[in-house]
Amino acid sequence: MACEITGTVLSVRVQSDRTVMTVRGGKNAGKLRVTLRDADLTPVPGSVIRMRGKTGLYDKALNPGAFSYRDYYDSIGVWLRFSPDEIETVREGSRILRFVYTLRDRLAEGIRTYADPEDTGLLASLLLSDDSDVDPDVKDSFSFLGLYQMISLSGLQMLFLGSLLFELVRKRTGRKWEAFFLGLSAVLVLALFTGFSMSALRAAVIYMIRCGAVFLKRHFDFATGCAWALILLILTEPLRVLTSGFLFMAGIMVSIGILGDLLLRYLKIRGGAYRALFTALSVQTVLLPVRLMTSYAFSLVSPFVYALLLPCYGIIFILGLLGTIISVFSGAAGTFLFGAEHYFLTFMRLVTEYASSARGFTVITGKPAAVRVLLYFLPVVLVTVILRVLINRRKHVHEDREHRITSAHKLAAFGTLLSIIIIGLVFLRPTPLKAGTAELLMMDCGQGDAFLIRTSEGTVILSDSGSSTDDRFYRDQLKKVLLYYGIERIDLVLASHPDDDHTNALHELFAEGLFEAGYLLYPSILSQDSEYAELFTLAGENGTQVLPAQRGQTLAIPGGKLLFLWPAPGAAVSGNDASLVYRFEYGDRSVLFTGDISSEIERKLMGLTKTDVLKVPHHGARFSSSEHFLAAISPDFALISCARRNSYGHPAEETLARLSDAGAKILTTQHQGAVFVSLTPGGVLVKRME
Repeated sequence: MACEITGTVLSVRVQSDRTVMTVRGGKNAGKLRVTLRDADLTPVPGSVIRMRGKTGLYDKALNPGAFSYRDYYDSIGVWLRFSPDEIETVREGSRILRFVYTLRDRLAEGIRTYADPEDTGLLASLLLSDDSDVDPDVKDSFSFLGLYQMISLSGLQMLFLGSLLFELVRKRTGRKWEAFFLGLSAVLVLALFTGFSMSALRAAVIYMIRCGAVFLKRHFDFATGCAWALILLILTEPLRVLTSGFLFMAGIMVSIGILGDLLLRYLKIRGGAYRALFTALSVQTVLLPVRLMTSYAFSLVSPFVYALLLPCYGIIFILGLLGTIISVFSGAAGTFLFGAEHYFLTFMRLVTEYASSARGFTVITGKPAAVRVLLYFLPVVLVTVILRVLINRRKHVHEDREHRITSAHKLAAFGTLLSIIIIGLVFLRPTPLKAGTAELLMMDCGQGDAFLIRTSEGTVILSDSGSSTDDRFYRDQLKKVLLYYGIERIDLVLASHPDDDHTNALHELFAEGLFEAGYLLYPSILSQDSEYAELFTLAGENGTQVLPAQRGQTLAIPGGKLLFLWPAPGAAVSGNDASLVYRFEYGDRSVLFTGDISSEIERKLMGLTKTDVLKVPHHGARFSSSEHFLAAISPDFALISCARRNSYGHPAEETLARLSDAGAKILTTQHQGAVFVSLTPGGVLVKRME
């Protein structure tokens, strides 16, 4: 919707290819997220701007497990997105803030000029909160291991820098207030770079509490500081508690500030490898449910990778920060520091790349049920209480009688935390399907087909997976769906025909190799089709057996069967009309899958009977779903997968009319999004994505 909005800039986040602002647009508009493609125009917080352009809502999650932009932005109070065609500054913001953003541009220029090109993306993300140039594979590796905070500007880095400056100035000059404001300024400058993210606000709160403890000559308790920071964040934005970012932040605070702190105190660990290992185990133990609720999988090597990289974390941040600042004044000195930084960053990349590719150590759990998450924390709380009791008892024991901490104590602590993680991976699972039930998911893939079948006996069938409108469909949608349901193995993959909108995601599925697949079935008359060659090769490399299918074949599965109706042996057809057609029967229920066949092939199908659910041929094209065909199968439900705005005119009005006249309830991804169909002994139940 086109409109004109005047508002106040609340926060700004500058990236290499865009500037993202949060703007308060008045009573009617509320908060807006504004994306500027012109990087030269960067209003600072406090500026009043006038914009003309288009506004709209963010998209909800398209499929189970996929990211919901609408839910995320709703949780932080941003209701609309705005794409301005014109923008003008009505009133400038603070000169100090303009200076900060000018300084940021100088720092970014120093990174681009003097750092190794391989490192510029990571350095910009780590120091300036700009991850737009980080290699996607590097992002995936760190995210998969739960270590993304190591390559992004986080609250821990801000708190570390602010506290370091405070202590250095206070101890060298004795001036507490000057030290306080210098450290706070450093925290706020970095917070500006992040657009005042949750982690930045948390860092500012904890920093002020820490300094307050010094002024009042009281002991600073990190756990208390974390608790106050969380309380203030909840009070200012109550819906933040629903975001994965908040849960991760809270989990890190609890794991380091409470469980980790007690563990290190009990074991009397001051530093070294043991400190890194037990800190890593504490973090992974507390964050396990949060990771499984967001990524649905866990790498068993991630605690050890965290422990290995943790000592490098501070060095990388300090070297990068010094190199970035010094490069503004001396390019040679900046190049030297960036050169040293390069070896640490390369080490991090190599470790995470190797660890994330070690698929044998990956446990796919799916999204755990909420009640299981709550039960998981019972042993975590119990261990925390026991540690507190043991530490308190030790305070009352005379020094001569105090038990020494031995390797056995450390081994017991290590085994306890590792056991909680392993038991959690077994326990934290989704709610299984009811006995005698099968669920069909028609995924929202844009222009294409992607259907997933799961049965209560554990059989998993993937029928086509492709999209001609979403080139990230596998990574952003299909992969998330499979992980969400805790699927490690797909028993049957059916590729109806080799068109990209039916198979391009299958290429990526087999190439990545994260999921096992038993068999790949394809139409027998296309055995020599060159378009299948790459898919067959990738499937074979994945350990998948490739088999042809044709009319007359029946494949039994627990609780049901697949009956193949087309192609006929030796049929002289190609392209869409060579599509694999099969009937999935489960108990007394059935689903007919038809690929992209035309009405000509519909007339050649034999053995057609009453069908509960029809996967409408060729996305509802005009020359499919003939009256004769629909009369023979009399479907109760008709599923159509097509993009919301497609150039093919799918589904055709004539086809919709024929389906309606046949008595079928029509469900399309174009209007309903992803569709769930439950096949139960009592009937067929249909629902859409909520």
